[in-house]
Amino acid sequence: MIYLFYVVLGIVFFICQSLIFSGGVLDQIIPDFLLILVMIISINHGKTAGGVAGFIGGFFQDLFAGGLFGINIITKAIVGFLVGFFKKKVYQDSLLLPPLVLFCATILNQLLVILFTDYLLRFLTLEQAVEGVILPLATLNAGITLIVYPFIYKIDSYLTEINHN
Repeated sequence: MIYLFYVVLGIVFFICQSLIFSGGVLDQIIPDFLLILVMIISINHGKTAGGVAGFIGGFFQDLFAGGLFGINIITKAIVGFLVGFFKKKVYQDSLLLPPLVLFCATILNQLLVILFTDYLLRFLTLEQAVEGVILPLATLNAGITLIVYPFIYKIDSYLTEINHN
């Protein structure tokens, strides 16, 4: 049941990212809803689930978004796996800690994209990329997480409890 919940949520988040917010929100910055979902799964279910969710989310993002195929698979799987190490260290009931983790994860994800492709650096310096793209995106993703995480966490906890009973 919990897998079905995350599949449906992944589809909704993918549609939001691809269609609804495709024009950008703040200065043409498009929120990375799939990264948000991967981080929530990582925080709640650990490194293996986070790595798998990152791989699957990155695959669909690469498949439908175009560009260099495979970059989102690699970066989201790595970041999902690494954030999953914090499962036991992040107090999941906390309202502020998951957005902070996501803020850092977004920065790491974007730096990995730059490291693996240097595509962005053809048009911007690293400093411009950090100030103009990475930090605004990290802030936007953290703000969205602040809103959606409590609801997703409550549903996840409820479904997990039902699964164990």
